[in-house]
Amino acid sequence: MSRAANNPKWARFIRQALAILGIVCTLYGGFLHTINSAAREDHRQPADAILVMGGGVAGEGAPSPALVARVKHAVMLYREGYAPLIALTGGAQGDGPTEAEVAYRIARRMGTPEEALVIEATSQTTQQNVTAIAPLLRARGVQSVIVVTSPFHTLRSRMIVQGEGFTAWVSPTPQDPAERRPWYRIYYILRESILILVHGLFGI
Repeated sequence: MSRAANNPKWARFIRQALAILGIVCTLYGGFLHTINSAAREDHRQPADAILVMGGGVAGEGAPSPALVARVKHAVMLYREGYAPLIALTGGAQGDGPTEAEVAYRIARRMGTPEEALVIEATSQTTQQNVTAIAPLLRARGVQSVIVVTSPFHTLRSRMIVQGEGFTAWVSPTPQDPAERRPWYRIYYILRESILILVHGLFGI
């Protein structure tokens, strides 16, 4: 016979451990579902500014497909009159140009007026994106923003923006590169779940 069968206390411990594991798995599954559901929702409405999260730039200054998608979506929202300002964030990931600078060039090539663009070019993380751009937005009287980023990134971005005291709605980029392959989506949602927990525990 097994040790558990001969020891009622041990058997009870195993049952309790399995029950706790089942509860944890159920809660975590619900958490993943929340992230996935948020990724599919677009809550755009008129705001004071459109906030574009940094999205990666190669060393030679080539924007990542995600960054291009985010800027194009933000410019589209601007043209449709959702907000009079576009805020671009993100520092350099090496010796090349910053994410904000590259995003600025894309927006300008698309015909966005210079006076409609606000840039912050020092941040390296989502939290820093928001913390660094917040004073610049407040100086312009911004109280509400539409957050533009990849779908999987919307829930955490909105949490951070709201934590800085802004009213925030999200508008995920359509046809985002991370959405094109199922395994990419699964990877990024799992990654976001960890980052959201880290943000909740440590505020980073």
